[in-house]
Amino acid sequence: MLFEILHLVQHGTDGLHEASLQNAVVCLIGINGIVAASGYLFFPKPVAASIGWAEGGPFQWEVGTANLGIGVAGVISGAFDRD
Repeated sequence: MLFEILHLVQHGTDGLHEASLQNAVVCLIGINGIVAASGYLFFPKPVAASIGWAEGGPFQWEVGTANLGIGVAGVISGAFDRD
C-alpha cells in the first residue's frame, strides 16, 4: 500500500497497475519466500513440531532452500522493468 501511495505522489496514475503488480511480486512472493525459508532453515525443530514432521529430516532443508530461491527471485524481479 505504501509503495502505491508513493507512486501516486510521484507519477500520478500513469503506470500504476504495472507498479502495483511489480510491488506485489516483490512483497508477496519475494519477501514472503525469504521469511518462510528462514523458518525452515534457522528454526527447524519448532517448525517440524508445528506441522507434524519428524525433526531433522532432509525434507525441511529442501523446502527451506526452495523457498529461499523463490524469494530471492521475487526480490530480484523488482529490479527489472518489463521492457
